[in-house]
Amino acid sequence: MALVNAADGSANAEWNKNKARTVNLHRHPCFIGPVDSVIRDCCGSCPEPVTDEERTIAEEETKIYVYGDLVFMKDDPGRQTIGSFHPLTDDDWTDMAYIGNTQELCENISDGNLDFVEVWCDKNRDSIDRRDHTGRTPLHLAAQCSTPEVLKCLVDHGARIVARLVDGMTALHIAAARGSVEMVSTLLEQSEENEDLEDERKSQKTTAKTEVRISTLFDWCRSSRCDVCPLRGC
Repeated sequence: MALVNAADGSANAEWNKNKARTVNLHRHPCFIGPVDSVIRDCCGSCPEPVTDEERTIAEEETKIYVYGDLVFMKDDPGRQTIGSFHPLTDDDWTDMAYIGNTQELCENISDGNLDFVEVWCDKNRDSIDRRDHTGRTPLHLAAQCSTPEVLKCLVDHGARIVARLVDGMTALHIAAARGSVEMVSTLLEQSEENEDLEDERKSQKTTAKTEVRISTLFDWCRSSRCDVCPLRGC
């Protein structure tokens, strides 16, 4: 801290002016000291820009150096997005609410627009499980406020039916709480189909391992020429 303070004083000292600098303005990278000092102008002797050149340079250097008393920016926080100082438009309110390009999908799911949902799912299968800012997937939203046809469309396009919300609820829980028999039936049927596919994959995997072991055993028997092996002559 003392080193930075010394460098600041040296950079703006009268006896250490940069000959290539044509304006008489101070440059403070930071103010150092007690709180009651840094909230005010720590320098106290910064020259005011007088010429047009000095005013232009001062305006640019104000963006990277500190001058004067500490003040708070005045603006309507309701017109700002986090991390920016640009006024919000009607669309900007929802730009950060969705992770990925699922905003339009979610809007049409809420409206029950089956035709749009089908076209969107055909083109964006990789994004069908993207969540919004509340943690909902499109399937959660469909179970909550859309039609059984829209939910079935999402399921048929590979939407993950076991995805959970922060409270642990899946689309099946939401559909059951809503009292939609059709949605519950669609989700249960897909769950059974997924279980059958998983059982089939496990069976194929087990069969493949068994075949590899038998083939390995036969190869060993042939190479060792074992006379007592019950598989001799295989």
